[in-house]
Amino acid sequence: MAKSAEQIREELLRLKADNAKHDLLVPMVADAKLHKSVKPEVEQGGARESTDNERETRMQGSSTLCPLPTEKEREELRSPAQKPSPRRTTGWTAERSQRLQKPDIHQTMPHSVEAKQGVLGSMLCEPRTAIPIAQQAITDRHFHVPMHVTVFNALISMFENEGAVDLITFTQYLRDMGQLDQVGGPSFVTELFTFVPTAANIEYYLDIVKNKYVAREVIAAATESVQRAYEEQDDVPGMFAEHDKRMEAVRVACQVGQARLPALLDASLYLNGNCPPKPAELVKGILHQGSKLVVGGPSKGRKTMALIDLAVSVATGATWWGFPCEQGPVCYINFEIQDAFFWHRVTEVCKAKGVMLERDMFMAWNLRGHGEGIENLIDDLLAVLRHRTFVLDIIDPIYKALGKRDENKAGDVASMLNELEKIAVKTRAAVGFGAHYSKGNQALKESIDRIGGSGVFARDPDSILTMTAHEEPEAFTIEATLRNFAPIKPFVVKWEWPLFSRDESLDPEALKTRRSKVGRPADASENAEELLELLGRGLRYGEFQRAAEQELQMKEKTFEKYFSILKRANRIAKIAGMWTRSGTL
Repeated sequence: MAKSAEQIREELLRLKADNAKHDLLVPMVADAKLHKSVKPEVEQGGARESTDNERETRMQGSSTLCPLPTEKEREELRSPAQKPSPRRTTGWTAERSQRLQKPDIHQTMPHSVEAKQGVLGSMLCEPRTAIPIAQQAITDRHFHVPMHVTVFNALISMFENEGAVDLITFTQYLRDMGQLDQVGGPSFVTELFTFVPTAANIEYYLDIVKNKYVAREVIAAATESVQRAYEEQDDVPGMFAEHDKRMEAVRVACQVGQARLPALLDASLYLNGNCPPKPAELVKGILHQGSKLVVGGPSKGRKTMALIDLAVSVATGATWWGFPCEQGPVCYINFEIQDAFFWHRVTEVCKAKGVMLERDMFMAWNLRGHGEGIENLIDDLLAVLRHRTFVLDIIDPIYKALGKRDENKAGDVASMLNELEKIAVKTRAAVGFGAHYSKGNQALKESIDRIGGSGVFARDPDSILTMTAHEEPEAFTIEATLRNFAPIKPFVVKWEWPLFSRDESLDPEALKTRRSKVGRPADASENAEELLELLGRGLRYGEFQRAAEQELQMKEKTFEKYFSILKRANRIAKIAGMWTRSGTL
């Protein structure tokens, strides 16, 4: 049955309205056709465009039948003609035109279901560890699937109000709140609980969730800006201002839930055996995963060989200096040794220990020539280390990470060690490094004071091992200062290429002492020679003690010990309030 003129007119108007509505919803127009010239209709007497009134007049010419719109009229209704910009005639490429294509309005917004379930699963299987971390990193706005929002809020609410969260109690909690069916029933809660084995990677999942949220917010703000550009093309400064405001609002919104500091925790939640589990002991009785270790020793004292041995021991689960090691992947960041020599040493250590390295268990980052200061490398290092599962990162030698810092200034050393701590915190791996001794007779000092440079080296690490020369050639006494372990007795290791091996037959107290000119072991007063040399013209007691700490890294108790030795031997005397030498050496 033929359509009436009125029906055809309504169909055309509806088509035109639908076309305008589509343009409103999808403002990012970039069809290449829109950049081509559209010739106007040509009539006798000149060129002009066909108007709606003329088309309507032609349709009303018959009371019953009307000729259907021409193909030209249909094309005009589908995509109104636009005059090309003369600036587009040069430099316009197909590639640029392709970038301006309209996006699919049905395209899924950026998100990662797996990362969101990883976050929720971590919160459910290890609530005391994961929930405080998640609370500080994100809010429910970071989820755009309603069932995920419900689970996230319910986990936090139950944790804050009841403390204990597990699969059974949480399922019942959702049922009591009338939300269990909303999230997919018990099967979905069980799926979340089994989705991840532990909460160890929650920060990685959180990073993905936050990045997807930011992308969605940017898309929403940018779409508003594009719409404004279509509607108000004459107000260019205003468009820029509005766009800047929208993007600033996105930046502010994305900072919510991303506090710089960790969560404030309630001690009552961690009493009665509810403390989080301790990190793994990589070296039994010596080093936890996530802690910092320094091995101090004399210059050219084979500290690198000791650290390579440590790395191989952890990577293979062997023993190191008699201490069992928990096997895990290791990254050795080598700033000093050339590649060929480094791998030769690793090979020799493996042969001597009788072990084989499995794939991906010992990774080396040979950065000789890139020791420009750890602050300039930290982002590049973390970009790699955060997405691996290393349990131990070794940085050798540490002085290469100082950059322009002064190793004798506490603030400089502290700032460098803070960068190392970032690596430990963000990667959850232990960080080990070697440090050299100061000059002089180390037997004169307490073990913790022997490392050269600022005393921060001896206060910051969680585990400090010092290697002091023993009276037996090629042997060293090992003394440990441990923050998180019970004290251990000093012991001796003896060097035989390519390993240090523990030697229980040697006395740890028999440290190598300075020899006198006639070849006799130095007595106590001669051992205090370094301290005596500081007096010069004379110093007050407090000045003397501070000079000993700054120049010799000698702690107050050690200073008092050798000050008394010098005083009893009449090597020093107090004159007019100043301590001076009372005789010659």
